[in-house]
Amino acid sequence: MKKLLRHLNLLVVLEALLAERHISRAALRLQLSQPAVSHSLARLRQLLDDPLLVRGQGGLVLTARAHELATTIAAGAPLALRFMKENFNRATSTDLRTCLDMEADRMVRCTQTADHLEGVQAFRDKRPPKFEGR
Repeated sequence: MKKLLRHLNLLVVLEALLAERHISRAALRLQLSQPAVSHSLARLRQLLDDPLLVRGQGGLVLTARAHELATTIAAGAPLALRFMKENFNRATSTDLRTCLDMEADRMVRCTQTADHLEGVQAFRDKRPPKFEGR
């Protein structure tokens, strides 16, 4: 999961793939092309050194590593990731000015959270952060 935080766009694609278990449906959900999602899946597989989704009876099946990631994501992503997903989902039905205002507001709200403080302290202590989604 730590590797994925450097590639937030891939984290959004991974979440859609884990939920849909179908590349074309994940692409529709994300409003991306099917080749773009396939390319992201290839990057995820390389980054995580795991196939993540494999063909099985009735479609794609999650590997053990993918199940682990799905559980982690479902348990509650850090607040910043939840905000990012909300903004991403609203972007198609909102004008640019409103999107920029939402992003600025969320940025301020994220920097005033316990997760932000934990991230800064973890960075200073050279340890992984323990985000709680608050």
